[in-house]
Amino acid sequence: MKMRDPSRLPSNSEHPNERQASPLVNLWRTLMHPQEHFSARERQGLQMAVAVLILAFCWRFGWVPLQAYFSPPGLEAQNLATQLESLERQQLEVNAIRAMPIVPLAQSQKSFEQITHNLMPQAQLRFNDHQANVSLGAVSPQDLAKWLQSLKEQTACSVVQSDLARTQMPSNASSVGASPSNPLKGNTNSNVSAVLWTGRLVFEFAKEP
Repeated sequence: MKMRDPSRLPSNSEHPNERQASPLVNLWRTLMHPQEHFSARERQGLQMAVAVLILAFCWRFGWVPLQAYFSPPGLEAQNLATQLESLERQQLEVNAIRAMPIVPLAQSQKSFEQITHNLMPQAQLRFNDHQANVSLGAVSPQDLAKWLQSLKEQTACSVVQSDLARTQMPSNASSVGASPSNPLKGNTNSNVSAVLWTGRLVFEFAKEP
């Protein structure tokens, strides 16, 4: 029987248990023993890169969350909080209006006419079913706000159309014959001027169930 030369056997038969190391293992060995694979300058650059990575990690996952937790809210957060407060106030007003008892249409119109006659005697009022058309002329902002607030508190109605325009009272206007809502009444200084509102408002009364 003829024997084979052991030197001619395949290389894999010489070391059957030897396996090629994976790239990750090679990388790990290289990093654990940098003095054997890198020069002094390369080791210094590698250390600096590792230090930068550690600082970036600490900044992103340490400093940024702490700063966001302890720092005051930014402008966007403040605007959001203001909008939420405004929405809450509007919701409270809507709930208050819904809680108001529904009064008969005739009673609402009577209260509307009385308030308008007391606060806006120069206004022209006309009712049309569940609506009220009011024409205003030369009304001061103070009188307009007081009138609208009284209507809101004492009558179950809301503004559905507004056609108001702001006008400037001439500085040489005379105070004689001024309307009760004219802020220049009784003022003898001809250089004083004021902003007045003119136009038309349409109100709608709450319908009975």
